[in-house]
Amino acid sequence: MKKVFLPLLALVALLAFQGCKSFQLPYGKDLKVTQLLGQTVPAAANIGFKFDEVEKRITGKAGCNNFSAPFTLKGSKLSFGDGVATKMACPQMEWEGKFLGMLKDVRSIKQVGSKLQLLGEGGKALAYLSE
Repeated sequence: MKKVFLPLLALVALLAFQGCKSFQLPYGKDLKVTQLLGQTVPAAANIGFKFDEVEKRITGKAGCNNFSAPFTLKGSKLSFGDGVATKMACPQMEWEGKFLGMLKDVRSIKQVGSKLQLLGEGGKALAYLSE
């Protein structure tokens, strides 16, 4: 019984730790937000950012304004802290407001094909990112 139990226990432990691998963010790469809250984001909205591995921040363009926010990544669990943004006024700021508001709701990240997906509570898709 012991001869079967120990190898089986080792296999179960190995499989359990496979699910604990850290998610590898594409540090330093420009990511464009292509979908936001179930809607396709027009390219003219100019929303995108990059992850900075050293500073543990994202920086980018929220449409009209530049922004920056700290992030925390543990496995695939991702969250963003309070960010800062410039305060320019532009004619079309609807997408910018949605994007900046969405960041506080992010709970995790996953790879979906060639895109990254930001997920909220309960695995709800919030945004898709592409290089």
